[in-house]
Amino acid sequence: MVGTTPEIFNTDQGFQLTSSDWIDRLKELGVTISMDGKRGWIDNVMIERFWRSIKYEDIYLKSYENAWELERGIKALLCTTILNVPIRR
Repeated sequence: MVGTTPEIFNTDQGFQLTSSDWIDRLKELGVTISMDGKRGWIDNVMIERFWRSIKYEDIYLKSYENAWELERGIKALLCTTILNVPIRR
């Protein structure tokens, strides 16, 4: 996907992402800009913590070789640790 232009660009209101140069460039490319409200991080804090836990408790420890192994590993983590149900094979 290198070289492709997204249809929508979603971001917070960090200074580097609200500069007129950045906004103008996105508009030149025809990209729709979607910006979270101030303090929008509060809306995402639970999912951010969830993914942080998955990364530090599984992905970084196991260094998966490919996407297939990664998917299986995350599924196993979710089933056994978070959902507390046996894995179906």
